[in-house]
Amino acid sequence: MKFKLPGRKFWFGKKFLISIAVIAAVAVGGAFMFTSIQQNTLYNIAASNIAEARFFMKVAKAGPYDIQLYTGVREEPFVQNGIAGRSVPFVIVNLDGNDSLKDFSQIEASLKCCNETYSIVLLQNPYNPLNFSNDIVSVLRHPIKPDTEVEITLS
Repeated sequence: MKFKLPGRKFWFGKKFLISIAVIAAVAVGGAFMFTSIQQNTLYNIAASNIAEARFFMKVAKAGPYDIQLYTGVREEPFVQNGIAGRSVPFVIVNLDGNDSLKDFSQIEASLKCCNETYSIVLLQNPYNPLNFSNDIVSVLRHPIKPDTEVEITLS
C-alpha cells in the first residue's frame, strides 16, 4: 500500500496562497458588512435623510368635485439644503372642482377623523383656479392611518 502525502508544492503553491487570501478577504468583508448593517441599515439611512415622504392617499368623488387626502412626514422647517432636519407628520387636502369654484379665493371646510373635527381652509391654487388645497402640519391629534375613516365637509 502506498500513501502519497502532499508535497511542498501544495502547501506553498499559488493555489493555496490565493485560496487563503480569498478566504481572509471574505471573512474581513463579512465582518465589516455585518457591523455596518447592524448600525445603519439602508432603510435607516434613507429614512433619516428624507425631506418628505407621502405614505398613502385617500380619494373621494362627490358630484363634480374630486377630493384627495395625502399623509406623510416632512422636514420642518423645509429647507432646500440637501440635509433633512426634524420630521413632523402632515396631511394635505386637495380639491378639484368645476367652473362654479373659479370665483372663490378660499373654501372653508371641516375634516372629521378619530371622533374629532378640525376646521380647515382650502386656498385657491394661483395657477389653477379650479384647484384648492391646504397643508395641515401637526394639527391632528391622532395620526391618519390607511384604515381611518375621514369625512370632509365643504362650506
